[in-house]
Amino acid sequence: MEIEKMSDENIKKLAEKAGFFSTSDVWWRQTIIALRKFIKLINRSPREIDAMCPFCGETERLEIDHVIEEDFYVKCLKCYTFGPTENSEEQAIEAWNRRAAWVRE
Repeated sequence: MEIEKMSDENIKKLAEKAGFFSTSDVWWRQTIIALRKFIKLINRSPREIDAMCPFCGETERLEIDHVIEEDFYVKCLKCYTFGPTENSEEQAIEAWNRRAAWVRE
């Protein structure tokens, strides 16, 4: 069963079966919202970007990825360099390109 399609009540029942318990409706609501955000986040795929790795020169295998909802970074799939971490995809790409220019100089 896909959890993102489950009702809040069914998620609560599933969590209780797994040993989570709270009598607070507010806690459950916050937990369900956080769980739905997390699922949405982990289902996002990294996407390729047009840039160059400042360390190995790779231009084909660079991706933008994320740690949590607001922490994005570029990573090179050839030499495994990554970062810096920024608040948006655009900022992460800009930071990566600034880093690449600095390393090349």
